[in-house]
Amino acid sequence: FYGHPIRNISLVTNGFLYTGTLLHKSLTDTQYIAPLMANFDPNVNPESMVRYRDNGTTFTAEWTKIRLRDDQEAGPFTFQVTLSTDGTIVFAYKQIPFPVSRIDDSMLPAKVGVSDAYTVGTRFLP
Repeated sequence: FYGHPIRNISLVTNGFLYTGTLLHKSLTDTQYIAPLMANFDPNVNPESMVRYRDNGTTFTAEWTKIRLRDDQEAGPFTFQVTLSTDGTIVFAYKQIPFPVSRIDDSMLPAKVGVSDAYTVGTRFLP
């Protein structure tokens, strides 16, 4: 990931993969791969699934029939991300019921993309 090998990926129900090693409250600001990060809640729709498959050369995560927590009447979203050992990242979208720009991001930013930002613990002296 950005030239660094990674061994662990956290599959997050909010539509992204977290590639960092330190779990913190700012996961959505740092190392992520987001086919569609938003305030999704798999508990809203009993047909929702978040699943993955790893065949040794590709890792695919899929969010199926997942709905937004803050807009449960909106249709379900279905999308994937595939990571290959050669560094290729592919986003695939099967069902996006309305433009991403219309997603309410007041509780969680709606994002599509890749981030390699880092947080550094700093102590400031008075």
